[in-house]
Amino acid sequence: MRISIVTVSYNSKDTIADAMESVWRQMRRGFEVEYIVVDGGSTDGTVEVIRSFEQTHDLQLATHDFTFKWISERDKGLYDAMNKGVRMATGEVVGVLNSDDMMAADDVLEKVADVFAKKPELEFLCSDVRFVDREATLEGLRKTKTRRFICPMIWRPWMLTFGYAPPHPGMYIKKSCFEKWGYYKHEYRIGADYEMVVRFTRKHKAKRAYMHKCAVAMRLGGASTEKGNAGSFVGNNYDVVDANRENGYVGSRLLVLGKLPMKAMELIVPKIFPHIGS
Repeated sequence: MRISIVTVSYNSKDTIADAMESVWRQMRRGFEVEYIVVDGGSTDGTVEVIRSFEQTHDLQLATHDFTFKWISERDKGLYDAMNKGVRMATGEVVGVLNSDDMMAADDVLEKVADVFAKKPELEFLCSDVRFVDREATLEGLRKTKTRRFICPMIWRPWMLTFGYAPPHPGMYIKKSCFEKWGYYKHEYRIGADYEMVVRFTRKHKAKRAYMHKCAVAMRLGGASTEKGNAGSFVGNNYDVVDANRENGYVGSRLLVLGKLPMKAMELIVPKIFPHIGS
């Protein structure tokens, strides 16, 4: 099995090295890793960091089941760049790792490959995600406290009516799903991944499963967690409503209030278990 990981970047020189190294460490026997970086034409030195990664691992890239490719060019935004990466992917399964984030452990993709191998009919896999401080590093990740923890173990597609979806970085999806049902709709400013989940899991009934494993450590303060963006309750409401309505389901900002108890638990649990997911 080949698993493709897509990282989208723009002016991410301070964080992308950890993201790339965390994917490099996923190499295990029994499956292939294809790593794709889609840069939006960064001007801060991100491209130089990407080139350095490519050069540093050049000998290993030629001798292990790990392939790396990247592009740097203008795009129409985050989701347009993600679509480029997914289309470039040659793996059976595709995951997305933000340039601010890191794989939560060195064996994440090994576990993903195991689940898909045992369930060949599986199309959509979701897993846990933890949020850590902006200053967190890959080397110190295990000792870093968890600030927010998302566990989609009890998640079901009907919960999308209330704005509750599995965390996007913890999803691993068969590429055939994108080919059958379409890609990210980049006209959504911050909720194209949410709309994709509605379309794939609720409308088209993708065969899904949950993996009891923390897949990604997300740094707070990135593009998806800033106030008013995808991580913000207020900023995400409009796209949640539109995504449900576009796919033929009820959508209301009042109904979205129903996810508040789950959101509260995501903050409360790490207070009790500060290293959950590490």
